Amino acid sequence: PAEIPSPGPQYGSHDILCITGIPGNILAFYIVLYNKSKLNSTMIYLINLTAADLLFTLSLPARIVYYSYGFYWSLRELMCKIISCIFFMNTYVSIAFMLCISVDRYLAVIHPMKSVNLRSVSVVKSVCAGVWVVIFLQTALTFFTQELVKREGSHQTCMEFSSFEKSEYLPLILCGCLVSYYIPFAVIIFSYSCISLKLYQMRKQNLSGGTSNRAQNYRSQIVVLAVLVVFLVCFTPYHIGLTQHVVKMLTEEPICKTRQDFQVFLQSTVALMNINCCLDPFINLFASRQYKGIFLKLVRNCLCKTVPQDQNSTVKSNQI
Repeated sequence: PAEIPSPGPQYGSHDILCITGIPGNILAFYIVLYNKSKLNSTMIYLINLTAADLLFTLSLPARIVYYSYGFYWSLRELMCKIISCIFFMNTYVSIAFMLCISVDRYLAVIHPMKSVNLRSVSVVKSVCAGVWVVIFLQTALTFFTQELVKREGSHQTCMEFSSFEKSEYLPLILCGCLVSYYIPFAVIIFSYSCISLKLYQMRKQNLSGGTSNRAQNYRSQIVVLAVLVVFLVCFTPYHIGLTQHVVKMLTEEPICKTRQDFQVFLQSTVALMNINCCLDPFINLFASRQYKGIFLKLVRNCLCKTVPQDQNSTVKSNQI
């Protein structure tokens, strides 16, 4: 039988993501739904972002089993395609909703009156539905028309990025990077810059617009900054590295070492990209005062339940 390779250390990150991501996103989902009476455009986008992260974290156990078996996929090919589809859906649904949140905050600060209709609940729900449908169709067509399970003797792998080596896919990959990463990244930077400039001008001219309005504008700036940081940390290394590799493949004759180095790079940056499911709840924390209040209330309740139990245990031990 073929020798089964040992997974690299980066795959331990999936265990951590599963342990922290599932409870973190369930908590975020609970807090948002707990406060559903105060739903606005930003909160609706955050609900969808959290749903995408939760869906992804629930698919992680299958990947953990795969890596623990030394890259051996023991399930059917259909399950490989479903897990792969969920992974890339989470990536690009997350990018899409981060883009939506940034544009929403930009409109709220820069064009508050003109954008009332665009930021209405009905319009935002339609945008969210459109994002899910478009990205699902794109991802499903990509993965369900390809053979993702590769077999070598008795050993079979799942989603090991072999399609990146096929020349007919390379121009499409470049277009995908442009539409799904570079354009959203530019829009997010533009939104943050405009909001920051607006707040700077207001401070310079001493135009407070009221304490509540000033606090809301400042919170919008923090939200877009949080989105920008998560975007940079999680998605930038993968997409820049992928772009460089594809350009090199199109302009130079690829050698074996280049392919091997790129495989190692991909595995590391994909693991980094997965971290977004644990970082996205922090965007919720910055976006809503209610979120922060409910979160702290839950923590206090947990501490209050724990402390008396500890005190009772101490009293009993002293009596003994």
